[in-house]
Amino acid sequence: MVAAGVTTASCQRVWLSLGGAGSETFTNIQTILNNGGTAATNLINNLVALATSLKALSGKITSVGFDMDNEDASPSAVVPLIVALYNKGISLLPAINFQFTFCPYTDEDDWCAALASVYSGLKGVQPVVGFNLQTYSGGAGNNPVTWTQSLANYLTAHPNTTGVSSAAGFILPILSMDNMASPTKTPAHMKADLKNWGSTGASFWATQALFQSNQTYTWKDYAAAIAAAIAS
Repeated sequence: MVAAGVTTASCQRVWLSLGGAGSETFTNIQTILNNGGTAATNLINNLVALATSLKALSGKITSVGFDMDNEDASPSAVVPLIVALYNKGISLLPAINFQFTFCPYTDEDDWCAALASVYSGLKGVQPVVGFNLQTYSGGAGNNPVTWTQSLANYLTAHPNTTGVSSAAGFILPILSMDNMASPTKTPAHMKADLKNWGSTGASFWATQALFQSNQTYTWKDYAAAIAAAIAS
């Protein structure tokens, strides 16, 4: 899929999603990293090797990043993994440009604090480039404007602790396409929401509907909605 995206479209950045609802991914990762030893080393090496192999697919890929979908542990559980992955990644292949995103749906203050912890743990480097905010299922009531204000308040209250200069454009909503993760959005709904939120980017989740024989909308419909909303 990545290779096809590079050759037939304009894929330039690849994000690997870690975690998910009910997976206990970060609880297990936290245990592995706390115990250390061979298991911890293999975990980091394997993830870095995966990112490296994806980057090697094409010179058009400018970066390979990790999206931290931590839904089973405290937000702070993402910090040691990011620090370890970043340090290992840049030591092996600086050209990958290791970046990360948080994928929250609740606990604004805790996620902001995790942002500061990453910055501290990497001694003044901040590779987290945004929050991919869930606006469906457990995050159905989320408003990116509210999250942006929460981050802005945190930056004001804790100056020079995160490596993030502005909250503007840092909160990027994820919207759902079908009833696997309600509420669902048509392309028109998605465009309207993104315009109302003043979003500078977005993504979509729960794409099962696009593969049904009687599908109403296509990938291009949704991609065009995002592009139009951002351009406006």
